[in-house]
Amino acid sequence: MRAMLSWSFAFVLSCVPACARKGSPATLAADAGPSVRVDSLSHQFGKATEGDYLEHTFVIANDGPADLEIKQIQPNCPCVTAQLSQSRIPPAGKADLKVRFDTLDRTGDQDRKVTLTFGDASMKPIDLRVQAHVDPAIALQEDEDDEEEAEDTFVGADVTRELKVVGARAATAHVSIAEVTNPNITATLVDDPASGGKVVRALIRAPALGHFHAQIVLATDVPRKPKVVQNIDWSVRGNVTTDPVALHFETGGPSGNLQPAELVAVVKSRLEGLVVRSAKSQSPAFVVKLARGKDAGTYEVHVRPGDSKAVPSSMASSIELLTNDKVDPVVRLPILVSARPATSGGAASGQP
Repeated sequence: MRAMLSWSFAFVLSCVPACARKGSPATLAADAGPSVRVDSLSHQFGKATEGDYLEHTFVIANDGPADLEIKQIQPNCPCVTAQLSQSRIPPAGKADLKVRFDTLDRTGDQDRKVTLTFGDASMKPIDLRVQAHVDPAIALQEDEDDEEEAEDTFVGADVTRELKVVGARAATAHVSIAEVTNPNITATLVDDPASGGKVVRALIRAPALGHFHAQIVLATDVPRKPKVVQNIDWSVRGNVTTDPVALHFETGGPSGNLQPAELVAVVKSRLEGLVVRSAKSQSPAFVVKLARGKDAGTYEVHVRPGDSKAVPSSMASSIELLTNDKVDPVVRLPILVSARPATSGGAASGQP
């Protein structure tokens, strides 16, 4: 017989002795063991502020004729603690389970649980849940559109990113910039006239190519939140770019040759005066021709297969472009070769 849920004035989980045991026969005597009843399976705290301690007490009752032993209490997060008034509940007795949720560093929608297991192995565990929406006490927040635009920049070009000081305690908090972990960032704290709050303005310099990371550390006087750490990531690209960024040929065409017969990439620079001095294939399987582009300051790289039979069904190579760019004089245009996907509609192998 399955565990039965019953409702009364309060939500009640009742597991009668005959049905609380997995695989128990229906003829099991009604007074064979304990029966657990909880006043509720979940508690909703509603809105809270990060750093708050949220507490709720669940009442656990034993409606059976035998002692109810609670063998283990297991929270699913170190932010939750649970204290039981007694682990063995006599018949008709009750115990309090005090659950405490520490919201520090736990923002947004929160759903935490505590699992109870019993000494009687035939009794199924019970999950008790506490839920809340936790607003940050204080944090740094960047507009998503601005963040996406600033993630990539060109070498030698400075970019500014702004991070607003937000949170339930932001309006009254005293804050200062404690540390910036990358010397290519200069961060200043300024007033934001639009919101009346504070903004961290980060000037990011891009002296070299690559991907970079930094942390901006904000010192605060907010209780339990003495500092705020914000991660900043950005990539620095070269001035010279190609469109497309890679050339893709396929093998296995009707004639057995590489397809298409020719591909063209346009080379350009964000700076004036670009000169592409040469374009050289790193594989003898391709023939390269360099020409002036249709637009001023651009070049075209025409690539066609040489000996298609010498090209494997899958390979990677590149075209090396030698330019007059001082920062990134050598630009590589990748070439990818892959087998053409099989078309549907044909007879499968082994079929007439």
